Amino acid sequence: MPDSVSWNGLIFGLASNGHVSSALSALKIRGRLEEAMNVIETIPFKPDVLIYKTLLSVCKLHGNIPLGEQMARQGLELDHSNPAFYVLLANLYDDSGRSKLGEKTWRLMRERRVRKNPGQSWMETRNTVHLFTTGDTSHPQIGNIHEKIESLITQFRN
Repeated sequence: MPDSVSWNGLIFGLASNGHVSSALSALKIRGRLEEAMNVIETIPFKPDVLIYKTLLSVCKLHGNIPLGEQMARQGLELDHSNPAFYVLLANLYDDSGRSKLGEKTWRLMRERRVRKNPGQSWMETRNTVHLFTTGDTSHPQIGNIHEKIESLITQFRN
C-alpha cells in the first residue's frame, strides 16, 4: 500500500500527463471523491464528457448524491443527449433508496428522446466477424449459440 506522498505523486503524474480518466479510476477504487474533484479542478484544460461520466460513476459506486447530481449536470451541459448521465444518475437514486427521483430521471430521458444504446460484442471466427446485440435474435446460428451457452452453463454448475 503506497504512502500518501507516493499516492498523491501517482495521481498528479497521471492527471498532468493527460491520463485524467486513469487517475479518476484509481481514486474511484479507493473511494477518494474529494481528491477526484481536486484532480479535475487542477487539470490544465476543461474537463470533457468522459471525465464527468467517470466521476458520476464514482458517485454511484459510493452513493454520493449531491456530487453525482453536480457531475450529471456538468456533463449534460457538454452533451445533453448522452444516455450515460441519465442512466448513472437514475441508478444512483435507485441504489440510494430515492426511487421517485430515479423514476423522474428515467421519465426525463424518455421525454428528451434520449436512447440508451444496446450492449454489443464482436467475435471473430474463421476470418468472419460476428456482431451480437442485446436482444437481437437474427443471427443465422442463434439456436446453436443458445444451445452452446446452455451447455457451458451446465458444465460450470457441475
